[in-house]
Amino acid sequence: MPQNVEHPTESEAGAGPKSLSARLERAADSRWAVVWLSLCAFFNSFLIPLPAETLLLPLCIARPNRSWRYASVATISSVLGGFAGYAIGALAFTTVGSNIVAYYGTTEEFNNLTTQFNSAGMEWILLATISPLPYKLVTVSSGVSGMSLHVFLAASLLGRFVGYFSLAAICWRFGEQAKAVMASSVTRSVTLAILVLVGYFLIFDST
Repeated sequence: MPQNVEHPTESEAGAGPKSLSARLERAADSRWAVVWLSLCAFFNSFLIPLPAETLLLPLCIARPNRSWRYASVATISSVLGGFAGYAIGALAFTTVGSNIVAYYGTTEEFNNLTTQFNSAGMEWILLATISPLPYKLVTVSSGVSGMSLHVFLAASLLGRFVGYFSLAAICWRFGEQAKAVMASSVTRSVTLAILVLVGYFLIFDST
């Protein structure tokens, strides 16, 4: 008598490690992918604590050939968000900016940072754009200290370009290999993502 063979359902078949790569590709192909990346990069510059890299990395891995596009979106959106932070510091620090600083519990750090902007403002901006230093504090501090807007935008653009395009370059070069790892093991894919992000921050934090 032939035995009945139970075939996995569609949901069960999609639960394996290969589905992770497919899900990332579907997310990258969504019309909302670039919108969410842009919003994340914009609001991270003066408000939310979620780094744009948390969206930029999986999108670039899912579609390596679009890495430069994603990096461009993140860079432009982040600089525009930085301009918003600058405006808050310059025009609305008492009503808005001080609440942002107080919310993150960084009032003392903010005060120390603001006093240093007259002599090393550009260096702080470059450091914040390519390291884990909170860029939002730097954008607001720039406005409060009256730093030149042209210098602020130039330093922000340069720093974000270097940071985001470096990550995009890694994904463009090794994205297909990363997807192969993701298709073979969920654990390996998570480990890979963590290592890339940690390595990325460690390299730029040391500069």
